[in-house]
Amino acid sequence: PPRQGLYYFELSSAQTQTLLDENRNPAGLSADGSLAASTQAEAVVDGSPLRLHNLSSAETAADFALQEGMNRGAGYAVFSADGKTLVTQGQRDDLSLRVWDTKTGELRSVIQIPAEDDSRRSNSWFNSREGSYGVAAVSRDGSLVVTRDHAKFVVWNCGAQRPVAILPAQKHTIASFSPNARHVVTAG
Repeated sequence: PPRQGLYYFELSSAQTQTLLDENRNPAGLSADGSLAASTQAEAVVDGSPLRLHNLSSAETAADFALQEGMNRGAGYAVFSADGKTLVTQGQRDDLSLRVWDTKTGELRSVIQIPAEDDSRRSNSWFNSREGSYGVAAVSRDGSLVVTRDHAKFVVWNCGAQRPVAILPAQKHTIASFSPNARHVVTAG
């Protein structure tokens, strides 16, 4: 059985497992299954990178320098459907969204979530009383991001670094963009 670390399983063979890194935790998987994002397994150290792994070669594809508080573990790195954009979100006092280019590792933009935003009330990805919060979805082209807190979904324009729509969340916890990013579907 697998021990601690980041493993890649090829389901078609059921026997194949590849240890990508024994000191990493999963953070996200690209839609086409070619890239996995991971964070350091130990406590956050300033500047510890978010790492992209090329799953076909088991090589490191890129490292993204994160600020302290950005290393959030599973589910906190969300890829766009085309795999060209990765969005991460900090925790604690810095819930800003960071939009990355997966090919170059370049930080494209930082979206500051205002202090009055309700998502700052919790600092865990899932809180049973309030529901989940964080990055819920990224549009196919990486131009829009949906975040979720206990009361609402917010659609952010990554280029303009501002919200373009606020949608009631009710008890919904999942959001998805249509392929053309003209519609958002939510469910709970």
